[in-house]
Amino acid sequence: MKYQTSGPQPKAEKKAPRRGLRVFFLSILCLGVIFVGLAAYLQLTGGGIRPPDQSGGLEPIDTGLLEDGAAAVLPSRAPGEDTAGDRREGVYTIILAGTDMDDYHTDSLMVAALDTKNGTLKILSIPRDTQVAVKRETKKINAAWGVGKIDQLRAELKTVLGFVPDAYAVVDLKGFVKLVDAIDGVDFDVPQNMYYNDPAQNLYINLKKGPQHLDGAKAIQLVRFRRYTEGDIKRVQVQQQFLTAVFKQTIRLKNVFKVNEFAQIASDHLRSDLSVGQMAWFGLELMKLDEGAISFHTLPGDASAYYKGQNYVLVDQTEALKLINETINPFTTPITADHINISQLRDN
Repeated sequence: MKYQTSGPQPKAEKKAPRRGLRVFFLSILCLGVIFVGLAAYLQLTGGGIRPPDQSGGLEPIDTGLLEDGAAAVLPSRAPGEDTAGDRREGVYTIILAGTDMDDYHTDSLMVAALDTKNGTLKILSIPRDTQVAVKRETKKINAAWGVGKIDQLRAELKTVLGFVPDAYAVVDLKGFVKLVDAIDGVDFDVPQNMYYNDPAQNLYINLKKGPQHLDGAKAIQLVRFRRYTEGDIKRVQVQQQFLTAVFKQTIRLKNVFKVNEFAQIASDHLRSDLSVGQMAWFGLELMKLDEGAISFHTLPGDASAYYKGQNYVLVDQTEALKLINETINPFTTPITADHINISQLRDN
């Protein structure tokens, strides 16, 4: 799938509430419902389910998309010779992203590594304000999609990760309500009363504690709520529990035959280089995972930095390389400082 690699330069962003963490799981939920729904259907009908190609890192990037000289340290692939021989067996990587309402910024951006041999899914979140080595004035990675769609996003991810993931799936978050409603909602035990109003974000949350049936509109309230006394750990736990409930609801027999509805939602709200059969393969692999097999991580960095009046997250190179190699590196050899180019511009 080809996209333009040039476009209007983003305007300087006004300081706004950080929404990346609040919509972090919406992408996973949307994509999970689609993948699992297609998998359940194709499994029953004998459809062509197959894994994606392990092509990540092999493709060169257009160095013209980056800062002058920034791509000089980036080989056409990650560590090793220009063959697929150093790929870890059974490990597949995919970009998971959710766009904002205007389809310009990626409000949530993750790279997942599915290890089918060990039965794990490790997901690394890249903060939306991560500074990258690019020519444009606003050097936040969340602007990559608006500037050049997937080509630009791949190039910028490679500067901070050292490799290009095998595939991508970008979901329009407007489809979240439709997806949950398509499976007739989800039964869930809300852990506490949830109240929060923010007219600036058009965000209104009003959920009672206890078991209840959540439709799409209420599901958004649940996953966006973050005011727990236990802090962010509790929020992650609730979202993981809801994700599990969504998967279980999706694979119920009455939902299996809604493939046309899932396909229409995917057509309207999902962009990917995966075929239907490959999405279904991911869905089947997701259904095999134990609840404790999914782990979530965040690219480490300094979130207090400012450059030309804008707030940035400056990646901690040492800690980032350690985490990347422990979680999503699909190769048998480590990714090193020679394979990345971390931008560290700040006002002071």
